Amino acid sequence: MKKFKDWTIKDSFPKEKLEDIQPFSLRAFALINRKKNQFDESYGSVELLGALNILESLDYHFENFVRLKDSDGSKNRIHEVVAYLNRIGQFYYFIKSDFTKNIISNPILLTPKINMLKVFRMKNTAHRSIDFPKDETTSYRSRQALTFIGFQTNYNLDKEVFTLPTENGDSTTKWNYFTPEIDHPIVMKEAYDLIYHIVQNIIQHNIQSDIE
Repeated sequence: MKKFKDWTIKDSFPKEKLEDIQPFSLRAFALINRKKNQFDESYGSVELLGALNILESLDYHFENFVRLKDSDGSKNRIHEVVAYLNRIGQFYYFIKSDFTKNIISNPILLTPKINMLKVFRMKNTAHRSIDFPKDETTSYRSRQALTFIGFQTNYNLDKEVFTLPTENGDSTTKWNYFTPEIDHPIVMKEAYDLIYHIVQNIIQHNIQSDIE
């Protein structure tokens, strides 16, 4: 199962230009479908298909969040946010993986929003600081634990804003913000652009190897 031909990579819009396909997760599937014949058959298949799965799930959890947001104050929207941010963590480690860094120099520079949002995963959603502390002070552990229990949720117009306090080096508080309806399109564009650059660099490397 390490070869592209062993997987079904669906192009849902085969007659559309890539730049016209929305959402970005479907565009990423179409990209790999259209370019896979230019790859080494086995190189990067597991890594790239796993990344596509993450993008698909980010769209899934965001769509569920929007659907639930106005349904009588449904608390289930919080579960979608937590699941979303855990997937952000997965993609962050894909960015930092040896696979990605061997293809793109300093890939984290291409994904500033994802890099910003990973703190929610590190301090709350993967595990809570209050349960598994690292460098947090006692007061911050408690404050961070309250992030998704409703005490630190605000609104920007009608858009829900989740906040997470972390401590700066000078002992002042840094407030980290996640506004799903604003941040999700940015996250998805960053993620797609990263995958696009990976694909282009793999193809270019293969062309250079053929020339040599």
